[in-house]
Amino acid sequence: RQSAIADLVRWAGGEERARCIRELETLLGADPDLEVRAAAALALADAEATQSLAQLVAAAQQGPARVRQMALVALGEIAQPGEPRALAAVRAGLDSELPALRFQALVAAHRLLDDAGLQPELERALGDGEAKVRYVVCRIIEERYFGFGEGVAPATLLAALRDLLGAAD
Repeated sequence: RQSAIADLVRWAGGEERARCIRELETLLGADPDLEVRAAAALALADAEATQSLAQLVAAAQQGPARVRQMALVALGEIAQPGEPRALAAVRAGLDSELPALRFQALVAAHRLLDDAGLQPELERALGDGEAKVRYVVCRIIEERYFGFGEGVAPATLLAALRDLLGAAD
């Protein structure tokens, strides 16, 4: 079934698009194999299936962590910035007890939130107990403020980054 998912993405670019997207949505919502469901979430993003936003939001908000994680990835890729349903799922992920969900929610938030909405989340996540979450925050700050982004890093973020310079991880 997982290899068939790649075929569905490829065929979704043609005449059978609606049928392929429906099949991916079915796999996302009901397949007994969690990895198939997770792959279906990513496949919907690869197929740019913006019409599947509601199914991805539902998958990101409930169910097994692996599926929620990949649904957050997909939302970050296909939802429009500021999209309320996607933001609700991302905010739930940011508050998750699971580091993998916080990690992917931050990546999605980077694309979906403007600076005013993202900065408090970045500041909070810089104090996260999980090193991988703190790492992704540093990468987001780097990309947004020191790479090709046009914003200026706020002093509070710069101070928090300075505090992390001596961290072992």
